[in-house]
Amino acid sequence: MFFPNSDKPFQQKLTFRCKENTKHFVIQAKGQGAYYQVLVEPSTINMGPVLPYKALETMVELVNPMDQAIEVYSLDFDKQYLFEEEIIKRHENFVNLQNGQTADPLYLPLREPGSEFWPHLKLQDERKTLIDGFKRELAEVEEKLAEHDLHEHKPQKDEKGEQRHDDVVHKEWEQVRAQLLE
Repeated sequence: MFFPNSDKPFQQKLTFRCKENTKHFVIQAKGQGAYYQVLVEPSTINMGPVLPYKALETMVELVNPMDQAIEVYSLDFDKQYLFEEEIIKRHENFVNLQNGQTADPLYLPLREPGSEFWPHLKLQDERKTLIDGFKRELAEVEEKLAEHDLHEHKPQKDEKGEQRHDDVVHKEWEQVRAQLLE
């Protein structure tokens, strides 16, 4: 992925190969980097002497001198940014790259400052999280069943201490499993 790092023109040749075609296609890509600026006013702050562990505050103003809208946030403290970053990290393409597998690029439209996170990624993440939760619950139920050794048809006791029939236990398990898989 290319990100311009200065306010100057850029150009690069991109070579494309098509499957089952011996020809290479070359595209000359040109663009202009834009250096976004934010001014801090006042540019100099004199806070005077400060004792240790004493709070001291002052106000500054961030000014956007450009025509292009910008959005300012803290990578460390912005909860919305951190939440969105976690969604991207859980995305299949990102996970595959972390595991050393190949993955298709994730093409997303440019987000305007202040706009919402990509709705389709958020919905996809919510569904994946829900399915993963059901899988964990199902694994826990299957583990409990294995502990009770239902496959060998050992007798079970109910809350009154009376022996239960295996077919009742098995039927309850099937109901729980069906609910989890819905």
